[in-house]
Amino acid sequence: MQLRAPLSMVGRMLGLYQLAVIGPIAIGSLGAGVLADLVGIRWSLAACAAVLVAAGAWGLANPVAEIDAGRAPEPVSPGAPAAPPP
Repeated sequence: MQLRAPLSMVGRMLGLYQLAVIGPIAIGSLGAGVLADLVGIRWSLAACAAVLVAAGAWGLANPVAEIDAGRAPEPVSPGAPAAPPP
């Protein structure tokens, strides 16, 4: 993502990436806490484990070809517009 962004936008892209990674952790923690209050810690942990296993299974069943092929996007030279996704 950072390699495809124009140089002037790299910081903003990194900020959005971190928001996309850290934001769901905070939201999931809040949801797990509410669930633990409602049904108890054991069932809450079991539900979280089931969601984690389901997400892992989905990830294995839906691979990303570009990542699996080991291809990296071409870097953008300073001042050049970002390349459209393939």
